[in-house]
Amino acid sequence: VSPFFNTGTLAGRVTNREGELITNVPVTLRRAGAIHTNLKYYAWTYADDSVNSSVSWNENFTRGDLRPGDYDVFINTHYGRTLFEGLITIEAGKTSWIEIEIEDGNQFYPPIER
Repeated sequence: VSPFFNTGTLAGRVTNREGELITNVPVTLRRAGAIHTNLKYYAWTYADDSVNSSVSWNENFTRGDLRPGDYDVFINTHYGRTLFEGLITIEAGKTSWIEIEIEDGNQFYPPIER
């Protein structure tokens, strides 16, 4: 599946320090240097193994339909602690990849109801 015209996709993995995939983690994106910093995009790591990730990529989150450019990527806890902050470039017609390692045992907002 290709991205919409003049958009790109972000795919990645959020793992713990042992390399195990972590579920239910919010990944926040914001255009780098944006004047309107309240415009954010969100993705969540897959809740469980019922979502079939790509065999070759083994991703646990994706976010499509992003305009080309640089994005700040954040993972914050419910209490506002930043666990990860990075920069990614999205290119039109392509999928950009990011690997994020965070510690286990954090609480994220909003909690997912099961």
